[in-house]
Amino acid sequence: MMRVRYITTSAGPGGVYMPGDERDVDEATARALVAGGYASVVATVADAAPVEVAPPVETAAMEAPETAAPISRANPPKKRFGRS
Repeated sequence: MMRVRYITTSAGPGGVYMPGDERDVDEATARALVAGGYASVVATVADAAPVEVAPPVETAAMEAPETAAPISRANPPKKRFGRS
């Protein structure tokens, strides 16, 4: 894996990347992007310092609020012709 910095805008099924965006890609993709002048190599993933991941923060579960309006009996739904 290699980290590249885009020089031009790139768009495809994997997302949209603007000039200056950095992304980890496999070595073959990185070589193709650099050879085409679309990106420059920033570093290989092995060269990068390991990133410490913080433990997940526990949060309280909340129920979604009721969003449906209650049916008003003052104006009941109209009955359709031919149906009971």
